Amino acid sequence: MLMSRTGKQTSKGILLYRWVFAAQMFLLTCGLQAQGWEISFGGNREDFGYGVVQTQDHGYVVVGFSESFGADNDMDVYVIRTDVDGTLLWMKEFDEGFRENAYDVIETEDNGFLIVGDVAPEVSDAPQVYLLKISKFGEFEWSKKYDNVIGLTAHVQQGREIARAADGSGYAIIGLSKASDSNGNDEILLIRVDNQGNELWRNTYGSPSVDDNGNCIVALPDGGFVFAGNTKVSVGNDITIFRVDQDGNQQWNVVSGNSNQNEEINDLVLSSNGSLILVGSAQGLQQGLYRQLHARRPVGMGENF
Repeated sequence: MLMSRTGKQTSKGILLYRWVFAAQMFLLTCGLQAQGWEISFGGNREDFGYGVVQTQDHGYVVVGFSESFGADNDMDVYVIRTDVDGTLLWMKEFDEGFRENAYDVIETEDNGFLIVGDVAPEVSDAPQVYLLKISKFGEFEWSKKYDNVIGLTAHVQQGREIARAADGSGYAIIGLSKASDSNGNDEILLIRVDNQGNELWRNTYGSPSVDDNGNCIVALPDGGFVFAGNTKVSVGNDITIFRVDQDGNQQWNVVSGNSNQNEEINDLVLSSNGSLILVGSAQGLQQGLYRQLHARRPVGMGENF
């Protein structure tokens, strides 16, 4: 049985898949007029691929997590670098705690990479948002673990995607925050950091009475961001989309969904004409979902679009 998760879209149409039962990761490309190629990566235990980016030299970097290569038999950040033909250039695993997961990767101006996910430093610790910087050769440069204690309670927090600010002043991480004692709802978590990963500010978004989570984010030319995720409803999920300014102040929120079906969003991109292109699933994950929304003037604030 296969379940798929699309990685970052590139000119070659990269798809990253995850085996549910097989301990294997593979990268598949399909050119518009060519057969493409498919190559598997991984070890003899569980390996999961979640994010992919095409590099400036037209190769690829894939990130996820694996329990095949670490010494402590838990999940560690797993990074694969290939050339344009999928030939392995290097493969690295990073283990800074009890468990580490990676969900997204972007290339930096120095041709290195920023990887975002979560880390649980010790067995009993609630996961924290985790940001890892590596060189173009896969060498560790620095990492950040972001505080997840609110009041006296440690929250389960996760980074799902990262976007570079339009002015180059740093990055924004989107994810979720949930009280580890289960007394409270999931919230969308947005953390703004500088180029060294130092936290500048953070905000949470969503309804106080239902679960919300953030899956994807894009930077806007004016310094703000648009991010999207899922909000819980009686029959599953609806899609929720927020626009914020450069300081994280909410400018608008659109919720999209039909009352009789489940809809979820997996990714979005900002097109050259200022529209947001969303991709996900609908009707109990049985249909693909593709929608378009203008980033400046959404149709029907808080209504279907």
